[in-house]
Amino acid sequence: MRIFTISDIHGSYLALTQVLSMVNFNIDIDKLIINGDIADGWPETNKCIDSLMKIKNLIHILGNHDLWALQWMNG
Repeated sequence: MRIFTISDIHGSYLALTQVLSMVNFNIDIDKLIINGDIADGWPETNKCIDSLMKIKNLIHILGNHDLWALQWMNG
């Protein structure tokens, strides 16, 4: 198992997929630690979340933009 970390995706699905592709990330074996801010910025946050949820070994730390998005969604 290899361990990777990433942060500040900000809804950029293209950048996320490019980075994971560049390192030949294996969603079944490798571990990904996200240091916050999947949401806010580019309009593809939902695609990012759907893609990240497929990773078996995922650790997600909420960032300030993620918290703002959750607060907005909860009204």
